[in-house]
Amino acid sequence: MKLLYHSLIFGIFFITLMQRCISQRGHQSTLPIWTDSFDIESCQLSNIGQTGYFILNPSYQLVYEGIDAGDPATLVITVLNETEKIGDIETRVIEERELVNGQLLEVSRNFFAI
Repeated sequence: MKLLYHSLIFGIFFITLMQRCISQRGHQSTLPIWTDSFDIESCQLSNIGQTGYFILNPSYQLVYEGIDAGDPATLVITVLNETEKIGDIETRVIEERELVNGQLLEVSRNFFAI
């Protein structure tokens, strides 16, 4: 469940980043079949706000419930009122808490900008 979630989040982040960079450069053409370089310097990333894929407003929370190997599982994703500088980019801290059978299994802190 965690690997699928992380793959999905990375894919959405990548698409959002590409969409943002392309729209800021004023391109209206279709994306190339393969992109091997990214003009990150021209992007104006933010650690707060929302897109069609992400909401990075502090206190925003998602709760997913399901079954993991036959046991009830819950994943709570919370946008914290904290930032972390990664390289030159100020990112928003996202906390994930995974519980199985009501017991805390894992806490992850991830860093995003849109």
